[in-house]
Amino acid sequence: MTSPRPVVLQLFDALHAIEAGDRAGAVASIDHLLAETPSAGVAVDRLARAFAVAMRARITGDTTGVGNLYVDEHDPRDMLKAFEVLAAATPFIRFGHAAANRALLQAVGPADRVHVIDIGLGSGVQ
Repeated sequence: MTSPRPVVLQLFDALHAIEAGDRAGAVASIDHLLAETPSAGVAVDRLARAFAVAMRARITGDTTGVGNLYVDEHDPRDMLKAFEVLAAATPFIRFGHAAANRALLQAVGPADRVHVIDIGLGSGVQ
């Protein structure tokens, strides 16, 4: 018996199909992922499902029931986990805070006092 393909690799199957111009194959891959991945599984499964639903809607144009990770009834931990995955995989987000700090310092100029309000989530790398 073979073990199931990791959910992230199943997402890549759909992405490869999109890249090849095979929309039907992409939808089939996504439908298989959604059928086989538990909605209440581990964080990576939940995120893959949310991404797959959005990707399917983008391909088919049917946005009914797609929802939004940040405003719908998803597990609140998924919002943070989604950002952590994005930040880990995207260096310009991970190191963007240095550029933002430099821009703030330039904008402030020679002020004696500066008040910064940071509205963010997670580990504060935003």
